[in-house]
Formats: sequence, C-alpha cells, structure tokens
Amino acid sequence: MREMFWPVTLPDWLPLPGKRAKRRALRSLHGLVQRHITQRQALPPEAAPQDDLLAMLLAVRDEHTGDGLSATELHDECMVMFQAGHETSATALLWWAWLMAMHPEAQARAQAEVQAVLGTREPQAADATALDWPGATLKEAMRLYPPVAALVSRARRLPA
Repeated sequence: MREMFWPVTLPDWLPLPGKRAKRRALRSLHGLVQRHITQRQALPPEAAPQDDLLAMLLAVRDEHTGDGLSATELHDECMVMFQAGHETSATALLWWAWLMAMHPEAQARAQAEVQAVLGTREPQAADATALDWPGATLKEAMRLYPPVAALVSRARRLPA
C-alpha cells in the first residue's frame, strides 16, 4: 500500500525493507489463485459451478478465432479481479456492518427479510435480487462511505 504513494516504484528484486515480505505475499496470492483455477479446470463440466466469475472467464471466447483465454491471461484476469475486489468489498462490508449496528431497526428489518426469503437454507447468488432491504442498506452504506475513497486519496486543485 505504501508504494502506491511513491512517485517511482523500485523493482521488487531490490533488497529494500518490505520487498521480501511483498514477494512472499505475492507468491502466496499467485499460488492461491492458481490453485482455484487448477481445481476448477479439473472438475467435470457438469460438476463445475456455472454462475461465478471464474466460470465466466473460462467461457470467454475470441469472436474471430474461438480461442479461450490463455493460461496467463486467465491467471492475470483472476488476479486483477481478486485484488480490485478484496479491499473494496471488505471496506464496504465494514461500513455496512457499522451502520447496521448503529441502526438496530434497519438491522432487524434486514434480518427478518433474510429469514423470510432464505429460511434455514444457505444463500445463493440468485437470492440477491429477492433481498431488497439488505441490498438497499448496502447501497446506502456505499453511498455514504464509498469504499474506494478509503483506499485512494485525491488531490483537489484550487482555482488559480
């Protein structure tokens, strides 16, 4: 995170403080993503989920050649999505949880709607459209506290 604010990013191979930990973290992240890709590709088509991001990326085809993404392209796309969605999702959920804790009546309404829609079963992606109140409260939390604003600072240019 600190490197985001440096005017120049130095190569990771330089023996500077924090670079070793960064390389170790990147190896772990690359390994995690690759394990998920490998496990998914090993599944028979009928057993593999069809409604998640990885399924969509595996289904992508070039309109001219019909080729899918190369192994490198697939890995890179997964890395970008994981990194882009990780901090923003965590930040959005953190603010949403805080706001729900501050407003017990909204929390109770959301809980009642989840119970009415799901009962005791596990939620599925398709359930999101049926959960109006939780979705509305999450959107309001993101309106009040945009998750990207917590990660990226902006410089405001003053009029001359």
